[in-house]
Amino acid sequence: MRNALAVMKKRGGSHERTIREFTVGPKGFEVGPPMKAFHGVLTGVPTYSGASDPLMGSDDADRGL
Repeated sequence: MRNALAVMKKRGGSHERTIREFTVGPKGFEVGPPMKAFHGVLTGVPTYSGASDPLMGSDDADRGL
């Protein structure tokens, strides 16, 4: 299972409307690049339409899972 987050407001610059993967591990809170190939993430029924490359890393052991 992956975790996703959307943040619409930020102090400096224009608002960002992307959804990003995040992890919490030994290095703390890490935010990944925008998840452009996913649709319906915030509805609870995500659909992936991109390549089969890993998002923030394919080895769950690296993330403490």
